[in-house]
Amino acid sequence: MKKMKKIVFGFIGFFLALPVLCLGATDWYDSVNTGLTFVSDSDIKYYKLGFSGSQKFEHGAGYSVGLAFGNITKPIRFEGEVSYGHNEFESVKGISIPSGYSIETSQQNFMFNGYYDFNSVSSFTPYLTAGAGFSRVEADVNLVPIYDEFDDALFAYQIGAGVGYVIREIMTLDFRYRFLSAVDPEYSYPGGTVEAEIFSHKLTIGVHMAF
Repeated sequence: MKKMKKIVFGFIGFFLALPVLCLGATDWYDSVNTGLTFVSDSDIKYYKLGFSGSQKFEHGAGYSVGLAFGNITKPIRFEGEVSYGHNEFESVKGISIPSGYSIETSQQNFMFNGYYDFNSVSSFTPYLTAGAGFSRVEADVNLVPIYDEFDDALFAYQIGAGVGYVIREIMTLDFRYRFLSAVDPEYSYPGGTVEAEIFSHKLTIGVHMAF
């Protein structure tokens, strides 16, 4: 997880500097966003030694960062995006996870997104968005004496809506909500498997820079 964080934050600096390095048409843009991630309660199903069962895990609020590179052909936009989200489990079946123990989850998302911008005579431009790609879902388990890491790469999709506010010709503030879903990840361990549900809601603010 730490390695992915360094990669994402390094690219954020590069993407913000890109418009300064490139002079040309303003139908290309790069963007960076950050915000809160809320993961819906997850039903964790387990299978071990011929037995099966399920438990409900509740997540706490987390954070996300993302960056994208895209092209505008009004009223449509297309972009490639990479993002990172991090959350922790707060409780299992309503029982809080004790201090000193933790189960952390993260998602590294690689998406192709489309946008439809509605005509506007003001500085505000509302839009709808949808995208698809894949997500690498990781879980770090620290439940002494159990320490383990799991990961799985899955198909993912997202839908959402937002509004852009033009600050000046090449710079736009972006306020966005998105729902992100990944195919249920499955993790294997000695003697069994675990299957989880991943649904997340993102509230982000970002900046678009045209160049």
